[in-house]
Amino acid sequence: CAGEGDVALISWLTMVISQLGLLWLIFKLVKSTTHAWDYSFTLSFLHFCLSSAACRALPTNWVWWLTLLLCTAIVACASELMCYFLHDLREIEKE
Repeated sequence: CAGEGDVALISWLTMVISQLGLLWLIFKLVKSTTHAWDYSFTLSFLHFCLSSAACRALPTNWVWWLTLLLCTAIVACASELMCYFLHDLREIEKE
């Protein structure tokens, strides 16, 4: 879907920023270490489906695929760690 030059860079930055927003969303809404990675993969799959529907074609750019896979893995690990250290451990300290 992304063209050349500035459009490609803007598309890539939008994807990375939306994945960072996803990290915050999972941390605020899920609050469960065991479900954090599941939400990350599910929402990334939804992103793939919406991107394919918007472009009316499957993404063919290898940078798009690499970015999606890396961002999904990073968000899955980071959201799980954030939920564990900032939610689960805080509950243990209160008891």
